[in-house]
Amino acid sequence: MTEPIPLWGKTATELDIFGERLRDARVIQRLMAREVAEAASMAADRYSRLENSLSTTVDISRARQLANALDFPMPFLAAPPVTPVQRGSLLFRAKKAMTRGEEDQLVAWARLIGDLLQRAVQESVRLPYLRGPRTPAGTSPADAAAMTRKALGLESHAPIPHLIRTLERGGVYVASLDFSAELHAKQHDAFSTWVGPSLDWALIVARAHSSWERTRLSISHELGHIVMHYARRAGDLEAEAYAFASELLLPRTILYEHWPTPATLASLIPLKRKWGISLAALIEHGFRNGLLVADQ
Repeated sequence: MTEPIPLWGKTATELDIFGERLRDARVIQRLMAREVAEAASMAADRYSRLENSLSTTVDISRARQLANALDFPMPFLAAPPVTPVQRGSLLFRAKKAMTRGEEDQLVAWARLIGDLLQRAVQESVRLPYLRGPRTPAGTSPADAAAMTRKALGLESHAPIPHLIRTLERGGVYVASLDFSAELHAKQHDAFSTWVGPSLDWALIVARAHSSWERTRLSISHELGHIVMHYARRAGDLEAEAYAFASELLLPRTILYEHWPTPATLASLIPLKRKWGISLAALIEHGFRNGLLVADQ
């Protein structure tokens, strides 16, 4: 394995290997513990103790064996974890078929990205403060979307041409990962959570996708979770986030004003192109707002 440029500092003659790092690296690579132990030429119970410990001091040769087995750099395994993301804290635009193992992978990715952000802060990079609102319980998705536009400095009745750039300037960090069918969770489009030592950095992770409209909707959907569901888990969170996303991208006042009659796939294309919203999302947005009936 070629050693990448270290992101977490230099190695020493002995390293403190952190169990959470071993576990996250293994989960991301979708390996069984026994497979890692075998590749690292060690007993399975010995490896299990390493992974379940807070940290263990090992010599460089052992650290190198573990790094090679996991295909992760040694400095990563020796870096103290700082992002306490746990299963259950992630919010998804996901298929229901997602497995526990796949969710564990996303948790590991969230911790890794959170630690990268923390590393940037340690190197005196000033991260922008979160400008998005945290809406009180009972706020409708339409009102939450309007509040979010205002907080981000967006015009209330104009398209959002650069969604990711706008969010990152407003303190919402967006990462794109290419989840392959062989190694990574493939049953999702995006997820969101809170990272950082104090869990106060909003993070959206989106699957690399060929459809830019689908990516915009997924990111807007996750922003809805961040804005509306910071501390709330009751209710139909997915439906609320979908409604928020459509309203953020295309406010309903504009929808009412420019909805074509008759509404056809061809007649909806100008709205789709101008506002950067897919035809499927546009049709659902129209139906939610009474512009289409169920038969249509």
